[in-house]
Amino acid sequence: MSKMFQPMELFVGLRYTRSQRQKHFISFISLASMIGIAIGVLVLITVLSVMNGFEQTMRERIMGMLAHVTVSEHDLGVSDWQNVQKELLDFPHVKAVSPFIEKPAMLNQGDEARAAVLQGIVPELEQNVSTVFQHVVKDKGDMMKLQPGSFNIAIGATMAKELKVDVGDALTLVSPSENALETGEMPALQRFTIAAIFRVDMQQFDTTTAYVNLEDAAKTFGMNADVTGLRMTLDDLYLAPKPPKRFYNAWGRHGRICGRMTGQI
Repeated sequence: MSKMFQPMELFVGLRYTRSQRQKHFISFISLASMIGIAIGVLVLITVLSVMNGFEQTMRERIMGMLAHVTVSEHDLGVSDWQNVQKELLDFPHVKAVSPFIEKPAMLNQGDEARAAVLQGIVPELEQNVSTVFQHVVKDKGDMMKLQPGSFNIAIGATMAKELKVDVGDALTLVSPSENALETGEMPALQRFTIAAIFRVDMQQFDTTTAYVNLEDAAKTFGMNADVTGLRMTLDDLYLAPKPPKRFYNAWGRHGRICGRMTGQI
């Protein structure tokens, strides 16, 4: 009975795995059960670890490319974005704010053409809300070269492969106006030079997304000083689904009713 002072689990386990000679079958069953449970627990821990790592990687990759909150207006360009940016930066939890222009376009090189979503950005501000700058392929340029007046462009690795282009090559951007069929207006045409190629390993970005400087995009699309909207990064991404009401109030103070403010999570 002195053995009963051992931990109960250990006592029971040893009792049935170290049984007498005539009880070998019981010992075998007990040992097989222990091994089966151990393997089951090992597999469960391994699967959970892999899934948690996959979830974290996907969350970091996706949320690194998308802003936590996007501020824009329905069918309108946002003017005076500098003052809006300054006011939004004063709110709690807001870490960075970056303006952007987003337009559909066609990129052409020789006989090859691909549809693209053109993003006009300010590199110095965009790098604070997006990780695309960290995904530039080695020895494939620098996205900080997207400076005003340079008419440089950064495209995804898949698009570069499909268009058969590399850093230093030229692309022609074609973007018809929304009322081209009715008015007969000529499409916007602009020549860009590839300054960087990035690879995010996400089809949406590697295949269809291209970046140019904000001012170059505004000139190309005739937007003057307007932008499509502003992207914000918060110190806690779980606050993104419910932007504080004071964001809406601040947006409304700039002369227009708030059209859209969405959390990306």
